[in-house]
Amino acid sequence: IIKVINHDSHIYQPLPPIAAELEDANSTMTPAELLCNGAGIPGEAGYRMTVMTLGKYPAFPLEAYRTACRRAVDTADPEKVMFLIKQAQSHVPDLPGHFFGDIAVYAYDDYPHMARKIIDRCTPQQAAAVPTRLLLQAVGYEDIEFACGLVKKGVRAGDLAECIIDSCYQNTLESLPSELLRLGMQVSLEDYGAMHSCLVYNFTEAAAILLERGMDFDACKRWAAEKGWEWPQNDTCTQIETMWAGMRTQSPGPTMQL
Repeated sequence: IIKVINHDSHIYQPLPPIAAELEDANSTMTPAELLCNGAGIPGEAGYRMTVMTLGKYPAFPLEAYRTACRRAVDTADPEKVMFLIKQAQSHVPDLPGHFFGDIAVYAYDDYPHMARKIIDRCTPQQAAAVPTRLLLQAVGYEDIEFACGLVKKGVRAGDLAECIIDSCYQNTLESLPSELLRLGMQVSLEDYGAMHSCLVYNFTEAAAILLERGMDFDACKRWAAEKGWEWPQNDTCTQIETMWAGMRTQSPGPTMQL
């Protein structure tokens, strides 16, 4: 049972004109077309049509439902967007885990508050499937709170870790890479581009975290040489070199024989 409630918690009463319009459209429009049409109509009329369509038809194709969500975003109606988001799993067969992240990415540029609401209701599995570019977008907009929230939620850096670190530098967010890493941002131990960026930009703490996680510093050097990239000569590189040398020479202490 779908209830339609406005911000004042009053249950909407059926509107005959809208119901009649929906019935008239049945003869010429598919359920998917009805949903996309209603989702793209601003205001209360579009919201009601969206609810009535979902109440009448049990299932929709993935692409049609994605289009409806995007059209709802374009109407700047967070209530309608979140209604569609909440109904997605029950109306789209085999809904992919990245669906919610896709809509959040679409909404974030113009309506970041909608993106935050979508991410807030993601399960851990859905958060892990959120496209990495949402994290890059947040850093690009200097939205530190959202970027940190995404990492806490489980959104991964993926193959954009180097770009995220570069964006931190470009936006003078020098402490953010280490903060994101401390919060659990996952970076592949073979993502030497991420380490190289940390060295170039003097992000000492972030580079140290990558080293502590197990990144091979010698392999990073070889990778940079193969690419023809200049190896940085700065304080961070010196400190990380020293740290790496210490890690390489460490050995287990003597075992006491009883």
